[in-house]
Amino acid sequence: MQDNSSFQMEIQDPFVLKGSLVISGMVASGRVCPGDEITIQGEGTTLQAKVVDILKFAQSLPAAEAGDQVGLVIEGVELSQVARGMRISLTAEEIEGAEAAVEPADLLITCAACNARFDWKDSFKCTDTPGAARHTISQGDYLPRVFCPQCGQMVLEWHITGSQDFDQWRWAGENEKINPGRAFPPAANVYGWGISIPPDYVPGFDQSCLDVVSLRASTLSGSNLAEDDLLRLYESIPELDPRTADLDTALFMAAVHGLDEVIPVLVSAGANPNFKAPTGWTPLMQAARAGHANALQALLAAGADPNNQDVFAAHTPLILAAKGSHGDVIRALLSSGADPGRKNQWGETALQCAAGQKDLQELLIKAGAVE
Repeated sequence: MQDNSSFQMEIQDPFVLKGSLVISGMVASGRVCPGDEITIQGEGTTLQAKVVDILKFAQSLPAAEAGDQVGLVIEGVELSQVARGMRISLTAEEIEGAEAAVEPADLLITCAACNARFDWKDSFKCTDTPGAARHTISQGDYLPRVFCPQCGQMVLEWHITGSQDFDQWRWAGENEKINPGRAFPPAANVYGWGISIPPDYVPGFDQSCLDVVSLRASTLSGSNLAEDDLLRLYESIPELDPRTADLDTALFMAAVHGLDEVIPVLVSAGANPNFKAPTGWTPLMQAARAGHANALQALLAAGADPNNQDVFAAHTPLILAAKGSHGDVIRALLSSGADPGRKNQWGETALQCAAGQKDLQELLIKAGAVE
């Protein structure tokens, strides 16, 4: 059993389910249980809340530990107060017997191959097949790995066998011996740490070692833009690392930030409008969730599928738009063929997600949604 005091989680998707606020995400470290008091930080604010239930595939859990993809049902805050990217930890009063704070220098990882010291945020990470379901046991297409940014040697690998996914990292080779007590990073499909390896580079390297030099060179291939123009384009997109960015991830982040003028340029350069990130989301889903109507229109014009569903919760862009009360986005999706009858993992349609919003419900019913 893991120590509660180290519990950390980043919000991926906040939403309301049957009148209760749910914040979904991957537990990065530690353990959380129903009844725990939590602190939510980000967006320049600090909030206090209480966990009342933990859901995984619509089933309640007695606890969630590192590696678990869950939805925390919480009370004490409103949907409007929380957002993607905010971080959750246990409230100080909940931590009993926690160890003294570790000095920042002690948090660095040491590579067993070259003795370089680095932070997880600077490491290279690979998920093999972005968009694939997480539990493709025995098919061999889901083996996340983490590599030293200096020499490219593998430091971590996801603990998965032909019959079971243990939902956690494990050290590779001698790295465990020289990194006693070091915390693992969040799961590979969690944003905010590590440098993602472009999908088109994945087949080109050994399972245990990465050619850092050729990797950096490969990120500029596959585009019909000049190298300098492509780099400038990447640098214009917030939260995108030009060192290892590729056209698809650039399009994804452009959608996140509503950069409607950048989207056609990326698509014409070769970006896939239906690319699925390791989180299971497409650029269109991101634009729909955030209410970026112009960016969404640009993606639809480029051929984005309005009925694609995300890997983990089966949300459609229409459901995400309904959850966010984005009327303009809903109209654009419906006019592009979005199916109002599709359901997410919890059996919800866009109509149910628009509960209490008469104008949006009337819009959906007119498009064929069934009450």
